[in-house]
Order: sequence, then structure tokens, then C-alpha cells
Amino acid sequence: MRSIKNLDRIFTMFNNTLRKLKKSMNTGNPDQLEDALNCAWKSGMKIKYVDCLNKMLLLPWHYCHEDIVNALQELKSPSSVDVLFETATIKYKYLDFDDEFSLSRKCTWALADIATLDAKSRLIALSNNKNPYISKYAIKRIGNWENELQRKNTKQTKQSIPLFSVRLWKNRTS
Repeated sequence: MRSIKNLDRIFTMFNNTLRKLKKSMNTGNPDQLEDALNCAWKSGMKIKYVDCLNKMLLLPWHYCHEDIVNALQELKSPSSVDVLFETATIKYKYLDFDDEFSLSRKCTWALADIATLDAKSRLIALSNNKNPYISKYAIKRIGNWENELQRKNTKQTKQSIPLFSVRLWKNRTS
């Protein structure tokens, strides 16, 4: 009986956190969004938060983009590929001081860790970006693709990344 109560408490905590994440997106209040993210981290980042996190990442009015990218990197959901790719090329006003585009760098790491064919193709696209920092970060992630397999979403890597695509990219850069 005790374990059922514990499970019920955990289930309630996750649902409350999910509700808080969803509500914070509609407020336009950066502090509420940050608070909701902190709750998600404290309760344990769960895959069921991915849809909210994907939407939050594209909201321009908060200051938690790097934290959200870190969460998406941890969760490694293929549904995050598009928003990570898009975010890698956005320069938010509050990050004007960052001349080395650290948010973009984090996005390339997250894409590499998702490790699907789609994520890799987005890295290849970013490697052709006009911004030399973004291009360099993507090239490094592609170049280290095989060496970092143990950290990646290896189930998807084995299923989705044909070896010839790595060879094609390496031939292109030679």
C-alpha cells in the first residue's frame, strides 16, 4: 500500500509540473517560465515534457533558452530536431554579448546526442552556415560522430545512421 501511495505522489508531482510548464508558456512572464523549468529539473526531466520544452525554446521573451537546450539534450527526443536546428541560427537580443554563439554550440551538441539521420542532416546543414562559429561547431560534432557514440542515443544511432552518410560527409570535406 505504501508503494502505491508513493507512485501516486510521484505521478501527481509530474502532472503538476507538466501543468506548470504549459501555464508558464502562456504568461509571457520570464520568471514564471524559469520557475516551471526549475520544477521540471527538480522532479526529474521527463520525456513527457518534451512538447512543452520544444515550444518554450522558440519563445523569444524569456532567458532560459540554454537551460531548455540542456534539457532537450538530456532527453534526446527526435521531436526536438527541428526546434534545435532553428534555435541554433537565432540570435536572441539578451544574448547580444555572446560573440561566440554558445546557444548555437549547445544546440549542435543536443543534435549530435539525439543522433538520428535527421539530426545529422541538420548538423550538415549547419556546417554550411554563414556564421563561422555555428559552422565550426557543427563540423566538430559531425567529425566526432563515431567517437561520441557511447554518449548518444545509441538505439536510434544504430537504426538511423547509415555508415555511408558519414563517409559521404567526410569525402565532401576532404
